[in-house]
Amino acid sequence: MRPITFPSVVTVFFLIGSASYAQDAAVWSGTWNLDTGKSSCVGTASAASSTAVITEESGRTHQIVDFKGTDGTNTHLDFTVAPDGNSVPVSGAPDYVDTVKMTEPKPGHRHLVFSKAGKRVEWDKFVMGKDGKHLYVRLAGIDAGKSWKCRGVSVRQ
Repeated sequence: MRPITFPSVVTVFFLIGSASYAQDAAVWSGTWNLDTGKSSCVGTASAASSTAVITEESGRTHQIVDFKGTDGTNTHLDFTVAPDGNSVPVSGAPDYVDTVKMTEPKPGHRHLVFSKAGKRVEWDKFVMGKDGKHLYVRLAGIDAGKSWKCRGVSVRQ
């Protein structure tokens, strides 16, 4: 299996939760671009570019992520998920992931777990910056038995 590069993960970096939803929704919603100068990966290709468009809809997060890896790989992910820990389908990268689940352990923090055929392949943590303009991302996964990890910063457009 070909590893998905850093941006999928970036994709994938936003989701909401419980009582803080109304306030938090405005913080996460918008278009986010990866700052490649402040992002790096070990064990997989870094992102040449990544854009995530996030909208909050009735207690769920709809996310569309497009990224290009430094290895020339292009990936498109599209999913709508609630912060309830239940898996939902992901479209756009069937060779890499088919479901995602999200939790929000506390306001401004989101965790996503991506799976393929029931097996966890990527786990991501997102922390919203205090200024609401920067999103700090930590991603990790396993591909073909090899571990990888990435750190990055996305900026609200």
